[in-house]
Amino acid sequence: MPRNSFFKKKYQKMKSIAIAVSGFLLTLYLNAQVVELDVSNIEYKKGGYLVIGIWDNPATYLEQEKSLKDMAIEVKASTMKILINDLQPGKYAIIAYHDINGNDELEQNWIGIPKEPIGFANDQKIGLGPPSFEKVATTIAQNSTTNLKIRLD
Repeated sequence: MPRNSFFKKKYQKMKSIAIAVSGFLLTLYLNAQVVELDVSNIEYKKGGYLVIGIWDNPATYLEQEKSLKDMAIEVKASTMKILINDLQPGKYAIIAYHDINGNDELEQNWIGIPKEPIGFANDQKIGLGPPSFEKVATTIAQNSTTNLKIRLD
């Protein structure tokens, strides 16, 4: 009989730990910010990677090596949905480009105009230069899902 009591106590303790861990994970999930990024007009037949860059600092905006976060995803379709779920609430500028040759750099011509397709959040386009941080930036609120569309041109 004492043996059953030991296993019963151990089971109860494991059950309590499992409930505590589940509660913690649920809290993390419910306090998450999610960005659903829909990138369209990708020339997927050319292969390569879709590169996403995220900046939270206007002073380093568009400096690839100083981005807050960047990622490269193999191109599989003409439209791709990217979920970003590890950003804190704040203001972020998000861009995407199609790295066709896979060299991890945005190819540009001699005057700095991109030769590879590029797009900016908030449907901003390149004019006489890239759009400013303020025009591209989106505010991510606490416990929210933010949907952004980027069209590569």
